[in-house]
Amino acid sequence: MHDRVFADSGRCVALAVIAAIAFGCRDEAPRPSPPAQPTSTAATPRAAPPSAAPPSAAPPSAAPPSAADAAPLRPPHAPQPDPSPGPKPAPLPAQAPPPAAEALAAMRAADDLCGDCHPDEADAWAASPMARTLRPYAAAPRAPFAAPAEVVDPRTGRTYRQRGGRFEVEAGPHRITRAPSHVLGSGRHTHTLLWAADDRLFQLPLSWYTARGGWALSPGYDTAAARLGFFREVGTGCLNCHADPVVSRPGSALRPQHPPGAMTCVRCHGDGRAHAAGRMKGEPTPIVNPDRLPPARAADVCAACHFGGAVRVLRPGRRWGDFLPGARLSDTVALFARSEMRDGFGSADQAGRLALSACAKQTPTMTCTTCHRPHDAQPAADRSKPCRDCHGGAGDAPRHACAAPEGAAAGADCADCHMDQGPTHNIPHTEGVDHFIRTRPAARPPANNDSPLRWIAHPEAEPVDPDHQILLGRAYVDAWRGDRQPRDAERAERWLTRGLARRPARADGWIALAALHRARGAVADARAAAERAFALEPDDRRHATLVGWARLQTGDAPGALAAIERARAVAESAELLVLRAVALRQLGRGGEALDAARAAAAREPSHVDAHLLLGEIAAGDGAWGPAAGHFEAAAAWSPGDVRGWIQLGRAEARRGRWAASRDAYARAERVAGPDRRAVEIARRGQAEAARMLNP
Repeated sequence: MHDRVFADSGRCVALAVIAAIAFGCRDEAPRPSPPAQPTSTAATPRAAPPSAAPPSAAPPSAAPPSAADAAPLRPPHAPQPDPSPGPKPAPLPAQAPPPAAEALAAMRAADDLCGDCHPDEADAWAASPMARTLRPYAAAPRAPFAAPAEVVDPRTGRTYRQRGGRFEVEAGPHRITRAPSHVLGSGRHTHTLLWAADDRLFQLPLSWYTARGGWALSPGYDTAAARLGFFREVGTGCLNCHADPVVSRPGSALRPQHPPGAMTCVRCHGDGRAHAAGRMKGEPTPIVNPDRLPPARAADVCAACHFGGAVRVLRPGRRWGDFLPGARLSDTVALFARSEMRDGFGSADQAGRLALSACAKQTPTMTCTTCHRPHDAQPAADRSKPCRDCHGGAGDAPRHACAAPEGAAAGADCADCHMDQGPTHNIPHTEGVDHFIRTRPAARPPANNDSPLRWIAHPEAEPVDPDHQILLGRAYVDAWRGDRQPRDAERAERWLTRGLARRPARADGWIALAALHRARGAVADARAAAERAFALEPDDRRHATLVGWARLQTGDAPGALAAIERARAVAESAELLVLRAVALRQLGRGGEALDAARAAAAREPSHVDAHLLLGEIAAGDGAWGPAAGHFEAAAAWSPGDVRGWIQLGRAEARRGRWAASRDAYARAERVAGPDRRAVEIARRGQAEAARMLNP
């Protein structure tokens, strides 16, 4: 009987390794991968296969948006909308290449001269929190990091420790230790530490929270997939708001070419090389000054980092580091917000929340610098002054009548009564100020909603421009991957299908559609869409990776290996090494497959799929002891993953260790959840182990 249990165990995980790799989550903030959702071919429009000619019109299944999708945007989310006439978004400008590393180095060198002419501004900036948002660990003060910490993740059972600036993660008998290289965050709210490897930065799992006065799980580790160890990669989208403009690695817009420098004058004033050179010659060469920009362009300078919205989508051909002050932000990144206001606010929602306020709507010249002066060394002693400029009748008038109502605390100002203060919904253990100014604000807990998304720059309810439709579809894919709200997935497919019918050369749309199909379990459709993107941009790492995965899933090992090698040429990763090992194994190249799987585990010791694959290879060779070791490691690093426990039960039974086999199968049954097949295999394994223990 136990032979049948072993065979079922093997079949249960035959494709588990490649099926479990969560594409796209390592270049961005990781998200949990839910069980595949079956889709109905009859009810859902599908991408055309790679060989099909581009359709001339939207397919019949691309139904028009529902009445809910066509609801007006309430309230408007942009205090300074772009003055582009007509309902269509402005056409894409000529795509300039992103700033080269040498150009950014020259910009920073020019920054070093700023203090010679502007010493007060330079000193005030250096003392500001924004100037400290990214620093080498060696240059950061040690006081917050002196306290040791030990935090147990209740979801995984992993123990995270910090002692003397060294971080450790423990899972059963397995440990990984890393030393930090950078500090992210000024410390006003948090210090998150990073470690570096091969010009890549990874987030460490513990952060110091200032208000809490102690260590806790880092943002992302508190909600992300359980498989994280020390390997949550920090991409350009994150770094770009903590540093100077980031240069992306060729072929991967989400990976920095090298660790960026700290935030300097470039962030708000742009390229100052010509200005510095002119001044050195005594020539009055101008530089970007946000105070002298049109209000819409001045707002863009701050919104680049302080307009969280619901989703931020890079426009095709653009990279996060492309935006420089004075340009139009919407030419680089499309900011999307829900048409219905959500409760609560995020740590970077200041510009978006301010835009909801009557103050911003009724004052076209109002920008962030109306109240905030980045070059003031000390916070304003009188925060109500900007409010009284409009509401007090005269700039030097005494307190506005409602500034200190009966019962208000001594020293209360306008913000105390008209702007909420409370926890942010995206960073744990932190509080911020809600910049939505209201007569009677009411603090409420964060709550999401699935109302339609609108592009802030062009908030049409039903866009007719295909470029806009594709951007909207991409936004819905990202929103769905983050919140898993079913209507977002339906809207994503609808808008992507409609836009791609008229713009079939948009690789960004095809890869978004492929990622959507992949996450919903529609492998054939995912491959069809991914092949379209790969044919258009074969040197893009993301396209090559998804094509490699899809080809493996559909039995095309030679084609998968070719795509995987193209992706590896851009940037190596444990995921790609695992995919390569699977492809090589299917091609009968066992020795190379073993080398690739070992390299994946060495690169990322907590990588569950690497250990599962190593265990399968060892089991195939009859080496049940080593196989059990790898399956035990997989189960330890991800105790909620049923695959490791089932395979461990199988391996221990093969070794005649029936008590250990029974215990592993029992654990598998407890974590299997609604997976009936896994539950059945686990119960049969326990029964067989009990029979062998009590013949």
